Amino acid sequence: NYAYAHEAASALYKVAHAYEANKQFAEAGTLYNKLLHEYFYSALAKEVREKQGIILSRSGQNDLAISVLKKQLLSPFLKDFVLSSAFLSDKTLARLYFLAMAFEKKGISSEAVKTFRLYLRLAGSDTYRDQARFKLAEIYYHKNRMETALENFLAVGRKDPLLYLTARRYAAEIYFKQ
Repeated sequence: NYAYAHEAASALYKVAHAYEANKQFAEAGTLYNKLLHEYFYSALAKEVREKQGIILSRSGQNDLAISVLKKQLLSPFLKDFVLSSAFLSDKTLARLYFLAMAFEKKGISSEAVKTFRLYLRLAGSDTYRDQARFKLAEIYYHKNRMETALENFLAVGRKDPLLYLTARRYAAEIYFKQ
């Protein structure tokens, strides 16, 4: 029966992955969930579980993303700066970033700030560092904490030129308001 063959799970995964690569996260999430339910026993299901929270966050399913990512981030190393640098993986850091993003999208700014700050403390030069700085700065900006917002806007690097210029525009606006 083809529906239960390994090839079916693999084909489903490939299509979902193609959606993910094209930034169609809702579609990818739907197919990944189907894979998790119908082929839960496969090796691919384990891989999907690893990135499920991130896909949920990227597709805007923030309640589910928060629930899944919190469970995936039960590491005791998150609170220990010394051990975290040795034991936290890039996947864990990405989960932390996307958890902060889910909190921010839900409007739970206190949790978003806490999670972004933890991410920035642990991230080093991780992929999402500038985006996290920018989002954190925006939260502070909208809470009228201009000095803290300015500090974070100025810390956004040049890796993403559009993000950098937007951060500088916010910084200039803050300077002109003072």
